Amino acid sequence: MMPQLSAAGIRQAMRWAADERRLAQASQAVLSFMQRHPIAESWGRADLASADMMSMETSKRVWQARMDPRGNTASVGIDSHVRDRWGVFHAQPFVLNERQAGVAIEGVVRNEHTGTRQLAVDTHGYSDFAMTLSRLVGFDLCPRLKEQKQRHLCLPRGMKAPDEIAAVCRAHIDTQLIRTHWDSLINLGASVSTGNATAVADALNLLANLVMAWNTMQMQQVLQGWANRRQHIAPELMGNIAPTPIEGINLRGVFRFPTERYASEIMPSLAQSIRARSA
Repeated sequence: MMPQLSAAGIRQAMRWAADERRLAQASQAVLSFMQRHPIAESWGRADLASADMMSMETSKRVWQARMDPRGNTASVGIDSHVRDRWGVFHAQPFVLNERQAGVAIEGVVRNEHTGTRQLAVDTHGYSDFAMTLSRLVGFDLCPRLKEQKQRHLCLPRGMKAPDEIAAVCRAHIDTQLIRTHWDSLINLGASVSTGNATAVADALNLLANLVMAWNTMQMQQVLQGWANRRQHIAPELMGNIAPTPIEGINLRGVFRFPTERYASEIMPSLAQSIRARSA
């Protein structure tokens, strides 16, 4: 106990200490200090790291919590990235699932300063597409796979494999499909690397939010009308009605946006010129 500290001061210090950015900066500073010692060079390569998931028990109320099949408890996955020279440079909670390739790639992309060129993962951190995507963003995903009998080395159609490895090769890759979708694949890799989505993706998100906002407004008006007539609806019932249906929205109609009402917010300079001319 510290009598000289007030409860408000302790809460403020706890909020400061729990700030994700400060914790990340502190962890990075300690890791950099550790890696500066010459002994760290004897532990392994600077450009090699590994990623793996561990299950941590948590409350059922956490939205990311899922049932851990081993312990039969509500748990959340924690994916940790460890350098070959030791030191955890990325840790991220995520939903327990069969595949963890996405969070493995994200850990390297978010920490470009580590210079990771190869990331070792197990079968859960692997998928064919993830290996392609990792190469596009500048590093190799190196899986340690189980069930090797089901794995094959894929080659372009018509390519002859050496006799020594012909038994594990399958020449079924359609290079024309790669050429057709190459630009889209490069755009996807750039979006993952920079963290920026295309305008199309943002526009779709905006449209989805517009639909849900419109439904929410209409639902609220109906509830208000019922309340005025003393017809109250239990909040438990409304909690089961999501604002996502699109049956009542004509997506093929003409959309009219009254921009004149919001000209000052959308284009302040234009609004000023209009006021100047009217004066």
